[in-house]
Amino acid sequence: MENSNQQIIDMLNHLITIAEDGKEGYKHAAADVKDSTMKNIFEKYSHQREGYIFQLQQQVGKLSSSAAHNGGPLGALHRTWT
Repeated sequence: MENSNQQIIDMLNHLITIAEDGKEGYKHAAADVKDSTMKNIFEKYSHQREGYIFQLQQQVGKLSSSAAHNGGPLGALHRTWT
C-alpha cells in the first residue's frame, strides 16, 4: 500500500511540475505580447494552471506528503529559449 501511495504522490508531483512550467510559460508570454487580447488569454491560462497546481497540491497533502512547489529545469530552459 505504501509503495502504491508513493507512486501516486510521485505522479501528482510530476503533474505539479508540469503545471508550474505551464503557469510560468503563460506568465512570460503575457508579459512579452503586445496584443491585449492575447495578453488576457495568456494571463487567464496562467491563472488556470495556478488553480490546477493548488488542487494537485491538496491531493498530495491528503496523502500525508509534501507537494512540489516549482517547475522543472526543462521548463525553465524552454521559457528561456522562447
